[in-house]
Amino acid sequence: DIQQNIGLSCGFQLVINGGSAISKGFDSEIAFWATDFLQLSTAVGFNHTEFQEDVANPTSPGANLLSAGDRIAAPPWQISSSAYVIYPVADNDAYFRADWQYNSAYPEDLIYLNPNNASSFNPDLGQVGGYHVVNLRAGIKFENFDISIFAKNLLNDHPELNRSLSIGAFSGPGPDLVQGFTLRPRTIGLTATTRY
Repeated sequence: DIQQNIGLSCGFQLVINGGSAISKGFDSEIAFWATDFLQLSTAVGFNHTEFQEDVANPTSPGANLLSAGDRIAAPPWQISSSAYVIYPVADNDAYFRADWQYNSAYPEDLIYLNPNNASSFNPDLGQVGGYHVVNLRAGIKFENFDISIFAKNLLNDHPELNRSLSIGAFSGPGPDLVQGFTLRPRTIGLTATTRY
């Protein structure tokens, strides 16, 4: 059985044995030196995981916690690419690295979007969309010292990575509170390391 976290309509969560699931996919990666100073790499991954049986709610006859055909809440496609340049400067090595990562949108047939799962159905949580992230770093390596500047989340993207429902008791008499998560905002900084 595959362990699965289930968000109930009241906001509480529990982990259940989700029964059997079939996962199909692949991973592929390639890295090579395009020149004496430039290395390129790309990785692609795909995963399709689907539950194979219904899991009924023992406290609510006729209602499922999850149903056969529901998918795992994760991006089916993950792609990353990078370029790394290293160039001698006097007796040291200057370098530059650019990284790009893409995560596709979550599948539509998720547990909490399936109305057959009356105990966990919550269309207000919606579908997590795809997003891109770009990171940069440039620096110079000395014999025992490395100093670099970096920019993480260069494009300052703020995608919704996940949504969850707050516990009903905390929402008061108004509508349920939905909380979300996103990427850290654009971060620019300096890194210095030494080896001894």
